[in-house]
Amino acid sequence: MMLLMTAPIFLIAWTLVLTTRSVEVLYIVRIIQGLGLGTINTVLPLYLAEISGTEIRATLGYFFQGIWYAGNLYEYSIGPFVDYQSLAWISIIPPLVFLVVFLPFPETPYYLMMKGREEDAGRSLAWLRGVDKEDGVAEELSAMKESAEAEAAAKASWRDILGTRQGRRALVIVVLVAASYIMCGGTALFSYSTDTFSKTGASGVSADLYTIVMGVSVLAAVPFSGVAVDRMGRRPVLLISSLGSAVCLSLTSVYYYLSFNTVVDLSSFYWSPYFLIISYTVLIGSGVEAIVPVLQAELFPNTTRGLASGLSYFLMTLMSFFCLKMYQVVTDSLGLYFLYGSFAFFAFLGSAYIFFFVPETKGLTFAEIQDLLGPKKEPMEAARELEGDETSYVSVHL
Repeated sequence: MMLLMTAPIFLIAWTLVLTTRSVEVLYIVRIIQGLGLGTINTVLPLYLAEISGTEIRATLGYFFQGIWYAGNLYEYSIGPFVDYQSLAWISIIPPLVFLVVFLPFPETPYYLMMKGREEDAGRSLAWLRGVDKEDGVAEELSAMKESAEAEAAAKASWRDILGTRQGRRALVIVVLVAASYIMCGGTALFSYSTDTFSKTGASGVSADLYTIVMGVSVLAAVPFSGVAVDRMGRRPVLLISSLGSAVCLSLTSVYYYLSFNTVVDLSSFYWSPYFLIISYTVLIGSGVEAIVPVLQAELFPNTTRGLASGLSYFLMTLMSFFCLKMYQVVTDSLGLYFLYGSFAFFAFLGSAYIFFFVPETKGLTFAEIQDLLGPKKEPMEAARELEGDETSYVSVHL
């Protein structure tokens, strides 16, 4: 399976890091690692959607994000205290562990059903649901078969994404919600956190330690945010995350402006940028960023989820590249206050978009979500549709 193939990709990348000091080779390593990350971010939401039930799909999405932050913390905590070679050896451990642990995992039952391997699909589903016999999942397997047959009859194409209201709206929502995270500095601040903390001023604590505190804080917040998403819904958590981030970024911009462009004594508030930046990363990381994979799994129909996820992640990558490239340029030419002010502007803009255009999908079946994204129906037509029974596997389980 595609996910398992990422382990050798990362092993090759870290082996090259261990065996070379050539700048050109390290560029190649970054491309290889980007290929691995791109595969994970595109395929994993599909995998989670196909193995999970409605009641845990958001939780699994948050679990993915939590593991991502655990990986960041792994590097934050070890990197400052070991040399280049040692860090490379330590970094090769996670892909090795993943290869060993994930090797016995079955292919998703939905994929197997699509390939006509009904018996294998039954065994896979029974394993995933923790039951001994396939009879325990017979009803779910039957619904899955119907859905797979319906999908096989409808070949997915770009027209299904861009040529339908549901497809266009789902793509726009996912990309713009992701943009509200990326363009307000999410990827840039996680990458440049140590550099930013080192420029903030003397506080008696090293910038590396603040970065570790940031990593611990974000990771600790993810489980609580995951519970909030399942109880409160997607929209409230998105709004709290984006608006809270906008406030933190605005106050950080004000602090840096007063600190570098005026004679105002801020020595009594030396702690504020550290507190605000860490608060921002907690809010944005456990909120908007963590919900994007959930939206990918919920809004894209099963027939186009692979194509749509790939396209949306490609657009996210372009935005991330732009922000990472411009971070240092803007900081050097216009100052940290302007940079954080720009991030705050995009955070407020993202909050407005979420408030007016992002629908609530908590507790909805896949069919209900597609109806929500589609054109509004006349009351009588909607009432007639409600009389029918939903039998699609996807509508029940995704």
